[in-house]
Amino acid sequence: MKFIWFDWGSTLAYSKTRKLFMCNPWVADDILYPNVRDMLAFLKRKGVHIGLVSNMKYHAHEMDRALLDSGLLEYFDFTIYNTSRDVPCKKPCPDIFQRAYEKSLRFVPDLQPSEIVMVGNSVPKDLMGFLRVFPEGRVIHAKGPGIAKDVLRFFYMNNIYDVTRSHYSVSPYFDGSSFYSKTFEPTSRS
Repeated sequence: MKFIWFDWGSTLAYSKTRKLFMCNPWVADDILYPNVRDMLAFLKRKGVHIGLVSNMKYHAHEMDRALLDSGLLEYFDFTIYNTSRDVPCKKPCPDIFQRAYEKSLRFVPDLQPSEIVMVGNSVPKDLMGFLRVFPEGRVIHAKGPGIAKDVLRFFYMNNIYDVTRSHYSVSPYFDGSSFYSKTFEPTSRS
């Protein structure tokens, strides 16, 4: 796992708090789910790149300013929103995920879609939208206060599966409480 793309509302932060956050960035720790800031810091220390891929009704520069003022922007390698600045369509539109991939390549030039994890609260918009564009990618359905625990659990499980990847073809799906594999077939050993 080299890159994690996060949705914002109901994924990293409580639902319906974006406008409050953009007007008052100092409330960041009150509107984020528990331990989100610590989780983002941990992932950065471990060398994982992070992107914010979010639908929003407001101006992108206002959200980026709030992220900067709250100290959260330092955790994100890029932000992308469905605005005229980035992509004029909402998730699950393939263009927003393709643009996120293009931005990710600036940080990891050899990035493969299988090395990206999309974390979101909406199965049709975030997860299925991502998998339609990158079927070999990985997704985490995370919603609510347990997101930090869910993502970190996935991070550690993914590292275990990296060890076995030479023996098994694994494409995991994680729903926050259990770990599934869409394909888990032994491959021939060389």
